[in-house]
Amino acid sequence: MALRVFVADGKSWSVWETIPRRPLMAREGRAEGWLTFMVGHVKRRYAPVPDGWQDWSDDRLRVLLREAK
Repeated sequence: MALRVFVADGKSWSVWETIPRRPLMAREGRAEGWLTFMVGHVKRRYAPVPDGWQDWSDDRLRVLLREAK
């Protein structure tokens, strides 16, 4: 599992890919997994997982973070 750490708005965010244990129970659009963004107790999710996200620039990850729910 890849883990990335980047700074957005002065906070250090961690991001990793999450694969659901029970895909059929996952919310719509998340059966194949999602990116989890976390800082402190705040979590956001972005789905679907973009190919190659592990190698993206911090700027591209910040864009996904803004779109994550």
